[in-house]
Amino acid sequence: MAPIYREVELTWAGETYRVTPTFRLIQQIEQKVSIAGISSRIAMGDPPLSLLAELVAMLLHHGGCRRVSAEDVYGSLMGDGVSGEEFATLVSNTISAFIPIPKEDAPRTADPL
Repeated sequence: MAPIYREVELTWAGETYRVTPTFRLIQQIEQKVSIAGISSRIAMGDPPLSLLAELVAMLLHHGGCRRVSAEDVYGSLMGDGVSGEEFATLVSNTISAFIPIPKEDAPRTADPL
């Protein structure tokens, strides 16, 4: 089956991590936070920072960054560790990870019958 989500890049502590959400990862995330709920609140201009921190930490961990926690991400978001532009990029990249690839753009693994 062709992947239905795009790879995204997230940067933490000067290193870039590549993550492509999988069904299993989405299940793990949604046991803790609602991706749709986070997206909705961001669209309303009310980003839930602690939930976003949890989501970002889980994505980073899935991408290979083992030394990050939700508390680390939250501290960076609330402190002076992230500029407004970096925050906007982080939010955009995080949420875009969960937007499915349109069928016409998805890579094909076999010819249709």
